[in-house]
Amino acid sequence: MARVPFPVLGLLLPLRLAAPSDDDPARWPRPHLGTVEVVRQESTERNAVLAIFVIQEGEEANDRFRNGVFRHPEIAARCAELLVLLVNDGDHPPRTIREKKDGEVVEREVCSAFGTPTCDDHRRWFQRVFQDYQEGDVLRTPQLLLVLPDGKLHARIVDEHDVPRIAAVFDRAREVAGPSVRGEALGEVRAEGGAGRAALARCEWLRAFRAWNRVHELAPAGPWAAEAKEGLAAALEGLRGEIAAARARLEAGEIAAGYGRLLELCEELRGSPLEKDAVQAIRAAEKNPAWKEEIRRFQREAAAEAIWQELLAALAAERERAVERLARQILARFGDTKAAARVRERFPDLVEGRGGGARALDAARGGR
Repeated sequence: MARVPFPVLGLLLPLRLAAPSDDDPARWPRPHLGTVEVVRQESTERNAVLAIFVIQEGEEANDRFRNGVFRHPEIAARCAELLVLLVNDGDHPPRTIREKKDGEVVEREVCSAFGTPTCDDHRRWFQRVFQDYQEGDVLRTPQLLLVLPDGKLHARIVDEHDVPRIAAVFDRAREVAGPSVRGEALGEVRAEGGAGRAALARCEWLRAFRAWNRVHELAPAGPWAAEAKEGLAAALEGLRGEIAAARARLEAGEIAAGYGRLLELCEELRGSPLEKDAVQAIRAAEKNPAWKEEIRRFQREAAAEAIWQELLAALAAERERAVERLARQILARFGDTKAAARVRERFPDLVEGRGGGARALDAARGGR
């Protein structure tokens, strides 16, 4: 067996340990292009881990880290779930890539080494990161820093090329941080959060509940989650007050108004934690013997009004038979209601049995 000289082994060893490299910049990690302050703010808002790659130009170990770690599919996949800041002091020739945008294939130039729009996008923060994360008076490279959303340094990985080991550190950092807001959802979180704050200020409890519930769905952990928890609590307290106010109207003798408001709340709160409270309040009101008769009248008026709205829709669509059928239904089932009074006024031929749907429609056209 031939012996390989030791220096040659030293050259081959990095190649054997290096992870496979992906040559497509579109599949490399995508560094954030904002300032360090903007990146940190977004990391906090999204409750997302920040990965800072520090790769010095022209050093063998750094080049190997760039090719075997930064470009590795396993690392790129993990970076897609967090924020990336790339620090490199080199200057590289541009490279043209093709990618889909709005359904069309377009070409654009990127840095051939890291895939950023220009080399300035990875050069500008070298001094800042050195100041913030130096050890003594040096910042060793290649280095990967994993920073938690609260700004605490979770891991410092220096000159490490074992991808599975690095991937495990990524996974542990995400586990410590908890679930994060996806990048494309941050705009919706901010919009709903703003709407939730405004609704609380205006005492619009249902709008506030819906807004903060959506924030809670999109941001289950982090500062948005904490604010959503408080917003939901305030909105639910306000809605409990709405239910209590409807009950108070019943107690004050405003049966139709109080009962009608409970029905509205029950529909509005469908699927919320307070739906059961509204249902229970309605059932209790319906069982009260002192309110039973007036509630029954309210229900009949509401049922007749619903049919009347169908009739108006049929009238607008000039569906003659439907107009006649719905008018007769109101008269037969709800003759003592306001809707029945409107039928008698607008469709006298139907009431007296002299006309069908066509005559009823002709008569109704004049009364629209």
